[in-house]
Amino acid sequence: MTGSSHHLARNILWLSGGEFASRLIAFVIAITLARRLGSENYGVLGIALAIVSYLVVLVDGGLDPVAIREVARRPADVPTLMRRIVGQRLLVAAGTFALLTLLVVVLPDRAVGSQALALVFGGRLFTYALKCDWALRGREEMKAVSLGLLVQHLVYAAGIVALVRFSTTPLIFIPIVHVGAEVVLVLFYLRRLRASYGSLWSNQRPAQPGGILRESLPIGLGKVLRIAYYEGDLLLLGWLAGPEQAGYFFASQRIVLSLLALVILHQQTAFPALSRLTLVDVEQGLRFQEKVSRYALVWIVPVAVGGVYFSLPLMELLFGTGYRASAPILSIMLFGLPVLLLQFGIQNQMLALGHVRPYLSTVAAGTVVHIALGIIWVPGWGGVGAASASLAGVSVTCGLAACYAWVTHRQLPLAGRSASVCLGGAIMMLAMYSVRHLGVLPTGLIGALAYGTAVVALGGITLQETRGVLAPLLRARSAVRGQ
Repeated sequence: MTGSSHHLARNILWLSGGEFASRLIAFVIAITLARRLGSENYGVLGIALAIVSYLVVLVDGGLDPVAIREVARRPADVPTLMRRIVGQRLLVAAGTFALLTLLVVVLPDRAVGSQALALVFGGRLFTYALKCDWALRGREEMKAVSLGLLVQHLVYAAGIVALVRFSTTPLIFIPIVHVGAEVVLVLFYLRRLRASYGSLWSNQRPAQPGGILRESLPIGLGKVLRIAYYEGDLLLLGWLAGPEQAGYFFASQRIVLSLLALVILHQQTAFPALSRLTLVDVEQGLRFQEKVSRYALVWIVPVAVGGVYFSLPLMELLFGTGYRASAPILSIMLFGLPVLLLQFGIQNQMLALGHVRPYLSTVAAGTVVHIALGIIWVPGWGGVGAASASLAGVSVTCGLAACYAWVTHRQLPLAGRSASVCLGGAIMMLAMYSVRHLGVLPTGLIGALAYGTAVVALGGITLQETRGVLAPLLRARSAVRGQ
């Protein structure tokens, strides 16, 4: 068990490091572009990216979690899975690009951001079809996944820096650089897998020829619905409130999605181990997932609370005074991060156990609430209305998933120690409010101290657990340095 903990910790270290560095680079570029373009042009860019990101989910087809699980259980099947999954995705990408072309011709620019931008971003449909990080994740080669992400974002950053050296930044070159960086990522991953398998296009049939595609369909539908949280609000804002409101939302979203990526990272890194554990002992797998979610909750709660409290100075510092309207949007979105974390944890359990229909049902219910409230609130409240509708939808999905977990396994995500972590966040907020006159830095330090004390005192995490988490990570760090 110690060896597996060490291996998991090393995977988390590699993937966390690569994801953090990649997200940091992307975030700096997002700030640069937001300041350079202004809220309206930045909103146009965001809407064009959003409509393509929605279509990318069709190419995804929900295959990643199932493929990762199958590779984790049968690594030798990678070449057969590559032929089946990549082949299907390329066909879907071609059809989806035709759909995109039809949409940009029929819909006005307001709905797609810009026809030219949307079409160039459409190259992402094909790069996503060829991206095979699912095979590396299933093999738990997180070092290769991490390095690929870092290379991609360094190429992207270099291209954007070259663009902004001009007096004006032509919008059309931004998606060109974006897609070009993804091509580099695809080539990096394919080369890594070819080194392990030689040929990546086997004619042999996988162990479960039809089961993978059938099982992935509800997951794919769930992703189509769940992407409303990431991109659907931008489309609603573009249609119902205009590109300037979309720009305010897009700026706030860059911060939240960077944090959310780290939340998802913890779940994705643990998913192969969870898949194996649930195959042998369901209860052991559920306990493992609960611990993974709680450890992630320990760090995301204070980040969310601090971000909510300091949203206005944070937006002014990063994006400038022209984005002051983004502050309330950011507060609402940050408030939903712990809810999303708990939701992803429960849904990982569902997917590992093969309960794809309940997964789809919970996501569908939340999405209906999200979109319905968005249509009502966005015209009058703009980005604030979109963020509020998103929070309501996420809360419904998480609540229904929690009910399912209780009915099937008598397990609630906010029971006991996880609830103590959230209570520690409330204590942190009260402490910060009581000393708000001291200034930003003292207030933040006092809040962090209050949170840490409360979480340990309430049993959200023990000092022994903290040492248990840090020790394998430090050993893994030494091992990584020695490689």
